[in-house]
Amino acid sequence: WCHNSGLQEPHIIPAYLVNMATKVMFTSCCSLNAPNLRKYIKKDPEKFCVVHSTHDLELFYQIGLARKRNLVPNRLLYVGTVSKSKMHGDSAEMFSLLSKLGYDICVVGGPDHQVLLQDVVSLGGIVNVVGFSKSVLQFYKNADVFLYPLRAEHYGTGEQVMLEAMAAGLPIVAFNNPAE
Repeated sequence: WCHNSGLQEPHIIPAYLVNMATKVMFTSCCSLNAPNLRKYIKKDPEKFCVVHSTHDLELFYQIGLARKRNLVPNRLLYVGTVSKSKMHGDSAEMFSLLSKLGYDICVVGGPDHQVLLQDVVSLGGIVNVVGFSKSVLQFYKNADVFLYPLRAEHYGTGEQVMLEAMAAGLPIVAFNNPAE
């Protein structure tokens, strides 16, 4: 069961593992487009499947049902891996500019959250960086828009936090990357 998208180096899914496996499961449909697996998928499509990995979203649905829309949505939220290997290279610049335009930005996740904070501050922006959190419900509840600025070549599959955000009634701003 592959949680990485397998679309980009160094996170490609090795052919020898595919050959050894009886069944290959992905967590995202985008993985079915992995360049090094196309011939295997074409040869034996029944060997490959997608099982989206998510947890119970009931508490997020409750947030969405109780959500009151702000006339001017200004509370922006990012939840996920905070790392240059996953986030878009211009994330600090984007967050800094948005904060200068009056948006409140909250970033939940790590491990490089302090680096992101320093980068945003060095550009004259303000961002609330929380780091790791065992529960993200309150952050979704207090947000107006979910930001997901990931690199085009990130290794993830993207659905978990996006499903949480949608269940919590948040619009999502993301790039048109394969996983998103």
